[in-house]
Amino acid sequence: MSSWWLTLALVPVVVAETLGAEKPTVTFAREVGPILAARCVRCHGGESTKGGLNLQTLPNLLKGGESGPALKPGDPDQSLLWQQVHGDRMPTGNVKLTATEKALLRDWIAQGAREGVPSAPAAVVVKPSGAKLDAPALARLIDREIQARLDAAKVPASPTADDSEFLRRLYLDLTGTIPPFEKIAPFLDSPDPAKRAKLIDELLASPAYAQHLASLWAARLGDNVPNGPQTDLRSAMGKWLEEAFASNRPWDRMVQEILTATPSDSTAAKKGTPTDSFFSHDSKPATVEKPTNKLAQYFLGIQLQCAQCHNHPFVPTLKQEDYWGLAAFFFKMNGKATEDPKQTEPKAKPDGFQAVPAKFLGGARPALDRQGPARPTLAQWVTAADNPFFAKAMVNRTWAHFFGRGLVNPVDDMRPGQEPTHPVLLEELACQFAANGFDMQYLTRAIANSQTYQRSSKPLAGNAADTLLYSHAVLRSLTPQQLFAARSAIARGQAAPGDSFFRVFDPTIDRDPTVYPFGMLETLRILNAGMVNNTTAAVAKLVAADKTPEQNIEALYLSALARRPAVEESRRAAAFIARKDSTAAAYSDLLWVLLNCAEFQLNH
Repeated sequence: MSSWWLTLALVPVVVAETLGAEKPTVTFAREVGPILAARCVRCHGGESTKGGLNLQTLPNLLKGGESGPALKPGDPDQSLLWQQVHGDRMPTGNVKLTATEKALLRDWIAQGAREGVPSAPAAVVVKPSGAKLDAPALARLIDREIQARLDAAKVPASPTADDSEFLRRLYLDLTGTIPPFEKIAPFLDSPDPAKRAKLIDELLASPAYAQHLASLWAARLGDNVPNGPQTDLRSAMGKWLEEAFASNRPWDRMVQEILTATPSDSTAAKKGTPTDSFFSHDSKPATVEKPTNKLAQYFLGIQLQCAQCHNHPFVPTLKQEDYWGLAAFFFKMNGKATEDPKQTEPKAKPDGFQAVPAKFLGGARPALDRQGPARPTLAQWVTAADNPFFAKAMVNRTWAHFFGRGLVNPVDDMRPGQEPTHPVLLEELACQFAANGFDMQYLTRAIANSQTYQRSSKPLAGNAADTLLYSHAVLRSLTPQQLFAARSAIARGQAAPGDSFFRVFDPTIDRDPTVYPFGMLETLRILNAGMVNNTTAAVAKLVAADKTPEQNIEALYLSALARRPAVEESRRAAAFIARKDSTAAAYSDLLWVLLNCAEFQLNH
C-alpha cells in the first residue's frame, strides 16, 4: 500500500499544521497559566513583581508593568510577552520555555488570549468496581467508549491501519526503534489473523521493551538528560528499572520501593537500586523539594511545585501548606535516602520552606512514629488502590505514550479544572489497572490490542480536524533517541550514550510529540551525522547482485519504512538506479533519501 505523504522529500520540513489539521483552542486557565506559574511567577507574581509586571492573572497581563501591556491579543509579534520569551531573553537563567510551551503561548495570543474558566470538581476516588476485566475485554471497553464519543459528535473513524503501519508503530512505541529487517516481510506476509496480538505479546516479553521503558523512566526520575538509545541504563537506577520492567513488577510495588529506598551496600549496588537518582541531584543529596516535586509530577500527575513558595495561583484548593505537608514526609532525610529519626526539619531549607506536620495531599494528617521513618507511610498512601491520583496518573501517562496526548493533557497537570476528554474511560481504565494489580503489561496489552490504537493515521474528510476524539492515529515526531536507534539499526552505526549526535537536540523530557521539534541545526545534524548515515555498509547487507533492481529496491523500502514500495515508487527508483554509473552508490543514495524523508521521521 502506498504511503499517503510525500516519501522522497530530501529535507522533511514538517510544521505543526502537518501534525494536526486544526489547532485546538488554547486558554490561560488550562495551558498558559501553568506555564507562566512554573517558569515566570517567581519573579513576576506574588510578593515579587519585577518591573511592576504580575503574570498570575490575565487582567494583570493586559495591564502590564512599567514597559506597558504585556499582551496585544491576536498579535503575538506585537506582544511584549512573546517578544521576551521568543528570543529567550526571559525567563532569565538556564531554564527557558520549551519549544512546545512557546508554541502554546504564541497560539494563545494569536487566538485572542482567551482566559477560559476552570471548573473545580471534587477528586473522584478510584475504586475497582464491577467485573474484573482481562486485557481483551478492556480493549473492547476502550473501543466502546471512544466510538460512543465519535458517534455523539458525528465524526467518522478512519479504517484500521495496514500491517506495515501497525508493525512500525508498535515497534517504536514498545521498543523505541523500528522493526528489524528480518522480521518485516514474514509479518506482512503472514495470513495468521492473530498475528498482531501475538506480536504485542512477543514485544512485551522482549528485553528491548524493558530497556525502552527503563530509559524513559530513568530520565524522568533522575536528573539526567536522555542522551542515547538506552539512556541511563548503566546507572543503578537504570539497571533497577530495567530489571523491574523485565519482570513485570507491579507499578505500585515499584513506586513503594522507590519512595522507601535506602542506601545500598556494595552487593546491592551491583544489582541496581532506586536510590541514586530519585533522592539526589548531580550526584549530591537532594533537598526535600526534589523528591516532593518528582513524587507529585510522576506518581500523582500534579505540578505541585507551583505551590512551593505561595498558594497555587490557578488551583484555589492547593495551598502552600499542602506542598510542605507532602514534603514533610522527607524532612528526616539526611543525605542520599538516609533518615535521622531525631531530625524534624531538613538541614537545607529550600525557598518557601514551612515547618508543618506531614499531610497527605488533599487528605488527612497521619499519626507518625516520631522515632521511625515517615516514608513507608507516605508510600502506602500513594500506592493505595483508593488513592484518588495514583492509578489515574499512570493510566493517563501510558495513554499519552501511545496516542500523543493524555485523556487529561498535559499528563502531569491533572489538577481540578483539567477535564478529561473521556472521563468515563479514564475512570474505568484506572479502576481496572488497580483491580489487576497495577500490571503495566496488562494495561499496555489492552491499549495496543484496541481498534482505537490500531487505526490508520490517514484522516478522512470528516475527521481531519479532530485532535481530541481519537478518530485516527495522530502523527508523532520521533524523539532524538528513536531517530538515533532507528538510523543506527539500518546504517549499522555504533555509539554510546552521550554521543555528539545528541548535543544539538532539545533535552526536554516528554515533549509534545505532535509538534515537530527540529529546526535547521537539528536537521543538518540528522542529514550529515556520519555515525547514522553509513548507507554504504547498510546497502552491502541489503542489496544482492543476483537480485533484480526491483527486489533490491523493495529490500531498502522494507528496511527503512517497513513497507514495500508502491508501483510508481519502484518504477521511479529503478529509473534512478539505471541512470547512475555506480549501482552501489545509487542504492546508497536511495537509502539516504529514505532515511531522511518525512515518513521515516514520524511515528504514524
